[in-house]
Amino acid sequence: GCISLTSVIFGEFGGINLNWTNQMFDGCTSLLYVDLSSFYPSKLIDMDKMFQGCSSLKSLNISNFDTSRVTRLSCMFKDCYNLTSIDLSGFDTFNVTDMEQVFRNCFSLISINLSNFNTSKVKNINSLFNCCTSLSFVNISNFDTSQLIFSGHLFNGSMCLLSVDLPIFKKVQYIDNMFAGCISLTSLNLKNIFIDEIIKEKNMFKNCYNLKYINLQNFKENNNVN
Repeated sequence: GCISLTSVIFGEFGGINLNWTNQMFDGCTSLLYVDLSSFYPSKLIDMDKMFQGCSSLKSLNISNFDTSRVTRLSCMFKDCYNLTSIDLSGFDTFNVTDMEQVFRNCFSLISINLSNFNTSKVKNINSLFNCCTSLSFVNISNFDTSQLIFSGHLFNGSMCLLSVDLPIFKKVQYIDNMFAGCISLTSLNLKNIFIDEIIKEKNMFKNCYNLKYINLQNFKENNNVN
């Protein structure tokens, strides 16, 4: 592995013809600095696990990446324990289908802005924010969930989460453990979740010790599903 690697600087390499960066820095636990300013991959398809296990990284700028062809982002920043912020404002996610565990175990992540994300083809966001223990607010109300099937463990273990803005869930089938371990939540608005397609909802609110109010007023069958 690359457990002793502390810094990476791309020169003239550029990476312009790369199709995959999956597992590129996977397990580089000592990595403190990555200069990607000269890294302009334009043919990327798979970025799965690219920075997984980079537990020493505190910040990262990948705003120059061309992600217009990327289909997989799963586990991209998983186990980046010390990552406090990341700029994803330049990400084109139009073709992405898998966003499972992208930020799982990002214990130090304070905020995340995904307002520019196009999720119209995404089928899997399982554990997307699992154990993001420093996040207090998440807004994913802009997410297009028309193809979404898996959203289990979405916020599982995010113990500082106080508020979350959710999108409309019409076809989702798995919402098990969605808020399990969110011990700071006191209220939830779930009026946008339709249950007609739900297969698994076990332990959805497990160990939500302070949850006092849940809005389920529109938690009803979706008659428009065909």
